[in-house]
Amino acid sequence: MLTRSARSEVRSAIASSWTTTREAELVHARSLLADVPVDLVTDIGPYSVRAETEQVLALAIREAVTNALTHSRATEIHLSLSQAKSLVALRVRNDGVLRTNGVHGTGPRGIASRCSAIGGDMVAGLDRADHLTSTRRVPAD
Repeated sequence: MLTRSARSEVRSAIASSWTTTREAELVHARSLLADVPVDLVTDIGPYSVRAETEQVLALAIREAVTNALTHSRATEIHLSLSQAKSLVALRVRNDGVLRTNGVHGTGPRGIASRCSAIGGDMVAGLDRADHLTSTRRVPAD
């Protein structure tokens, strides 16, 4: 029930003009994970970005946490935000094995599309430890 509700919220957020912030999404993520055995480890700096970029990053946080809950057996979700030159990168890693048929759902496609629309990109895959990793790179300004 919890994951179904979270997925519905992500789909609604991605398809609408609903607005949010990184801070609000981190609060939401902690609330969502409070009753499940999943630790959230964050290194999200206070980088100043334009409103459009803030929205994409916030929705990407929500989508990443929801996907980890829905499609993996994660016990830890790591979120980090860094800035290099004019790009801000949100890196996500969870230690669960992705349970999927290889088809990306609306959440990842929607976030990738939003990143692309503002001049960014998204890449995902498994690291050497078979942890799902993804990076969303978007312009800071």
